Amino acid sequence: MSWLLEQPGYAIACGSLGAAAFGGAWLRTGNQRWLVVAATVVVGSGALVVLERWVETDREQVHSVLLTVVDAIERSDVDELLRHVHSDATDVQSDVKQHKGTITFETVDIKSNLVIRVDQHADVAIAEFNVMLVFQLRRERLRRTLARYVQVWFRRDGGRWRIDRYAHWHFTDGLRKRRPRMPAAIRTRGHAGRRNGEDVSLS
Repeated sequence: MSWLLEQPGYAIACGSLGAAAFGGAWLRTGNQRWLVVAATVVVGSGALVVLERWVETDREQVHSVLLTVVDAIERSDVDELLRHVHSDATDVQSDVKQHKGTITFETVDIKSNLVIRVDQHADVAIAEFNVMLVFQLRRERLRRTLARYVQVWFRRDGGRWRIDRYAHWHFTDGLRKRRPRMPAAIRTRGHAGRRNGEDVSLS
């Protein structure tokens, strides 16, 4: 049912169609029952729309964290970025600290193929997307552009979703029907920034 809370348009559409159908039945027959049903459908649809405003699903929470992380990267706010990294994700923490001051990201543009899947039983989520990076290395004046396909894993930590590990591949992998999965070594140790078991460098 989370999809219904994330897409209030369904509730609005169903409410409109239901009101039209049952309201039309009332006009044709004059039976007050159809009017009651139409009113019930409208009230129910309105309640779902209001509920969507109040309830934030796990997928929406992960998406919010992802956007916050992107903003922190663009602002080079390492402290803010680390606040969204899981306490057990020591490799990710080390990776963030290692690149502190060495790379300035001007743009981190997540593309429209973003998909977020949540396993509520395991308190694990994964975000998959293509991203366009515009950045500059401290030792260079030249701006660089890099397109990658990224998978970011999240784990719930104290009621909040935090980054557990990530990996990235060539951007064309994000356009294929059969996308690559995070290598076993990365899933086990949580090491970030690898592709097919080999280190990947932005330099």
